[in-house]
Amino acid sequence: MTLMTGFIRRICEGQLLFKCQELEYISLSQNALEGSVPQQIENLTKLIVLYLNHNNLTGGIPSIIESLHFLKFLDLSFNNLTGQLPSALFKCQELEILSLSGNVLEGSVPQEVGNLTKLSELQLYTNNLTGPYSYSNLNLSILKWSTSINSIQLPRVKRGELNFSSKIPSIIGSLPFLMFLDLSFNNLTGRLPPLQPSLRGLSVAQNNLIGEIPSSICNMSSLKYYFILSKNKFHGIIPKCLGDLSNSIEFMDLSMNSFHGKIPGNFHKSCLLRCFFINHNQLEGPLPRSLVNCSKLELLDVANNNLNDTFPN
Repeated sequence: MTLMTGFIRRICEGQLLFKCQELEYISLSQNALEGSVPQQIENLTKLIVLYLNHNNLTGGIPSIIESLHFLKFLDLSFNNLTGQLPSALFKCQELEILSLSGNVLEGSVPQEVGNLTKLSELQLYTNNLTGPYSYSNLNLSILKWSTSINSIQLPRVKRGELNFSSKIPSIIGSLPFLMFLDLSFNNLTGRLPPLQPSLRGLSVAQNNLIGEIPSSICNMSSLKYYFILSKNKFHGIIPKCLGDLSNSIEFMDLSMNSFHGKIPGNFHKSCLLRCFFINHNQLEGPLPRSLVNCSKLELLDVANNNLNDTFPN
């Protein structure tokens, strides 16, 4: 059952929808649904997919959600849901994707999240969730902290993905199938830990991270979509290997840090960069002539550095 991008005002409690007990797939996303998530949803015991995202739902996540034993995909993102994450939610042990982003949820992420051993994507950004977080029970071979639901997109949230106010947990570097990591817009401190080479997109923009770019970045041959370190307190020299990775990364933003030295001069002959931002650093020397290899480049910002060069042909 799919009713997307419509003008349904309310999920009809007690009506026909909840008498269709053979339903396995429901998508009511991008409507104008109001009210709470109905209790009668517990009647749909064969449900595998439930998409109620991008509506105006209020109230808490009902505890009856635990009766949906076959549920694999649950998306309640971008509503006005309040309250804490119910422990009943983490009894849905078939869950593979859980998206609760863009609500007003509060409290901490329960340790019971470790019960979801089949979870591949957990999306909690833009809430009022707080730490500390325990990762001791997580199945590290499966879990991916992803910022994207149906498509790869650059982060545009106003509040932090998990609203951390401490260091990035080193366990994040132990997730072998981690694909997209977005910890932007938080108060993270400390250094960027070593990361897995499986990453395809990384953003830690607008935190208080310090130190140099870790050498593990040079092993991230899968990095493809975005690499964003902007608005932190990183320093040191930009690794030469970032030039080598320009044949896969499309969006690179190192702006508003304290990087010094020269811009790497080894942009790949098959450079795929579309956006390259290194403005507001302490870089010096000329613009690398290998930038000419980046024929797809649409945006280049090198302002507010100490570059010394003539305007390139």
